Amino acid sequence: GAERGSILELRWACSFDEEHCPENGEQDRHTDNTCVCALSEPFRLRGVSVGLDTVVFTAPGYIPDTVQVRIAQGFLRTNTPPPPRFFANESVVVTVTLYHATQSAAQVGPNGLPVTFTSSGQMSARSNVDGTPLSSVVLPSGASQYTFVLRSLSPGEGTVTLSAPGLAPLVMKTDVIARPQ
Repeated sequence: GAERGSILELRWACSFDEEHCPENGEQDRHTDNTCVCALSEPFRLRGVSVGLDTVVFTAPGYIPDTVQVRIAQGFLRTNTPPPPRFFANESVVVTVTLYHATQSAAQVGPNGLPVTFTSSGQMSARSNVDGTPLSSVVLPSGASQYTFVLRSLSPGEGTVTLSAPGLAPLVMKTDVIARPQ
């Protein structure tokens, strides 16, 4: 069955056809075109427009669980994610690649793509050309990647978030630790 929210469509992965139900004792039960899946059954979400939506999972005898889901046209992904721990005053080069929501590689359209960098705590995003702190850049038409430097400052937690219109934000969190003496 499918339930439709304002921007999401939820499709259960279990089948209405009895011949496709699993034989392992966790069989699906079907009641009037409603598919009741075992707890281990997967499901698929498909975005029908860009924005935020909420999915509420309910089952008899269980407390409902609510999850917010962001639907985007695409996303930025790091080719080599930064390490979970940095020493203070250390740098690493990070390359991000633009992808469509279908996970296929994408290129920036004819008007360019503004990307905002938000640094908090003990991390800083910097230009890989001159080392200056980044607050925003515009990726040129036809680009599919952008390279920058992630710099740790002093011990503590740090986060750098990349945001762009229509894309899911890319959040990079790390712990900055003191270098052993």
